Amino acid sequence: MRKDRQGSSARSGPAAAPDTAARALATAAELLRASGPDHVTVTEIARRLGMSHSNIYRFYPSKAALLEAVMAAWLGEIETALDAAIASVSAPADRLAAYILALGDETGARAGEDPQGFAAYAALSERAVGAMGAHADACRARIEAVLVEGMAQGVFATGDAAAAARAIDNATLCLRHPALVRTARAPASAEEAEDLVVLLLEGIRA
Repeated sequence: MRKDRQGSSARSGPAAAPDTAARALATAAELLRASGPDHVTVTEIARRLGMSHSNIYRFYPSKAALLEAVMAAWLGEIETALDAAIASVSAPADRLAAYILALGDETGARAGEDPQGFAAYAALSERAVGAMGAHADACRARIEAVLVEGMAQGVFATGDAAAAARAIDNATLCLRHPALVRTARAPASAEEAEDLVVLLLEGIRA
């Protein structure tokens, strides 16, 4: 009997905390995709997990904080794909091209494969200001790093890499921001994304 009690205590102790937070996040994401941000409630998440809503508030102090975390996790998946694309090539021009094309591929695929879910994230992106701001900063940092490398190699014209990164991020906002992708006439095609790559590279080459 003592052995069983110890096992139960271990499962409900510190080791269980990350699991509870992850399960709450996953459940919130499921509710978001199914019904949109307005219908995500801490009470419903707690009910589905079979626990008190106070357990959810231990990790996420408010519904807004929970939705910010959901948005950040979704954007984090996109950033992982961007990193993989950048790492797949070595030349700075190819890295920048890979970044832009991967950005269009990721958002376009998500919009096409799960229109309802993408619409929910697009709606949430207008509210999750913190997550979207962090994502913008992370994307600009990736672009800036590629530009700095290209400038050092003499591939790109020397200049203010941070300012150039902001300009390129603004130019590719229609590929990056879920709300803009959602409201566009149609997702950017691969050919359109390639045209944008050519235009941007021509503007920054040395």
